[in-house]
Amino acid sequence: MTLKPYTGYRAKLIGSLPKHWILVEFADLIEHGPTNGLYKSPDDIGVGDARLFDINGLYSGLRANFAFSRLVSITSEEEQRYLLHDGDILFNRVSVKPEGIGKAVLVENVPLRTVFETNMIRVRTRLEYAAPAYLVEYFASPIARKQIGAQAKITAQTSISQETITSLLIPLPPLAEQRKIAAILSTWDAAITLTEQLIAALQHRKQGLMQRLLTGAVRFPEFEGEEWLEVSINAMGKVTSGGTPDTNNPNYWNGTILWVTPSEITSLASRYIERTERQITEQGLQASSAVLLDPFSILICTRATVGDSAINKVPMATNQGFKNLTPSERYNSEFLYYLFSFNKNQLVRYSSGSTFIELSKRDFVKLKFLVPRLLEQEQVARVLEVCDAEIEEYQKVKSQLQLQKKGLMQRLLTGEIRVQVDDD
Repeated sequence: MTLKPYTGYRAKLIGSLPKHWILVEFADLIEHGPTNGLYKSPDDIGVGDARLFDINGLYSGLRANFAFSRLVSITSEEEQRYLLHDGDILFNRVSVKPEGIGKAVLVENVPLRTVFETNMIRVRTRLEYAAPAYLVEYFASPIARKQIGAQAKITAQTSISQETITSLLIPLPPLAEQRKIAAILSTWDAAITLTEQLIAALQHRKQGLMQRLLTGAVRFPEFEGEEWLEVSINAMGKVTSGGTPDTNNPNYWNGTILWVTPSEITSLASRYIERTERQITEQGLQASSAVLLDPFSILICTRATVGDSAINKVPMATNQGFKNLTPSERYNSEFLYYLFSFNKNQLVRYSSGSTFIELSKRDFVKLKFLVPRLLEQEQVARVLEVCDAEIEEYQKVKSQLQLQKKGLMQRLLTGEIRVQVDDD
């Protein structure tokens, strides 16, 4: 069978291709599938001698991570239908977040007797025409993501159908060039993965240090013998809540006062915040329960994402999803930030609610923690700040690698730049 180039109206999505490349529908490259994964009830999981590959294994790069597998019993019919083979491609079929839909991974070095679960779609390709590693790189590219996003069905969960996957348009170079492109991009993948592993190791080390330093299990020699005191949050400084001005009153918005929401805290890459998506006016501040906070207050989310926090470097106000602490002169802001971060579970434990959990101001101010004197607080904070600085540097490296790869993908996967293929 010779591949038939796609010439329909959707070809304009891809644009012109270089010589010897053809545009095809993914359906023409498929040998077997697509197949939705195997459903097993929770009672069936944890017993048996086969592995059930979990959806979480799709989120560890472009290769299936079989660390996310659980034991399960399967019948001979299920084994024949759902058993994974090296070279298979798995797609995420459903996702809470739209950006997760249609994510693809390559199956390599699959453990014996491994099947895939119901939230995935498996495709086995025709190896004489397409290199699976090339296809997986392509499915992660902006070109393919745009196609997937345009056809995804968005409800409570975003989903994608088998038909959408098979209809994806793929610019296909000769097989040898596919392999070379995949090899080049895999170099960036390896560097990104290594950087992620370094970040995870540093975060693990930081967590260990927090465990020892913030509980007093390990002390600095100069502070040995000094007693830590149990202090309520109310005694640490001034506690205030936030508020939202009337959103229908234009006089209250687009002013000069920074105004932050919990989603901006959860998306921060560091412990500091110094700019916000929205601003309110002085009139809006006065007409609401929002409070202008002094710099180096601790902004603590107490609704939905309870316990996430940040330190404001400049004056700003918050919405009602926060309890904010402006420390007195006896308390170090960075130390308190780490203390609350480490004890996030305690804040969650005292929260309540049905639609979303919330920690009331009454319960928040009564929470108590063991705290050393100011000099020791500052010393502890300095050690943890060094850990954060290392993590942030590697996060910058990761972002740069991802940006470089994205630019390279755009050029390699459209044929804008060509790779040199050695003659066989």
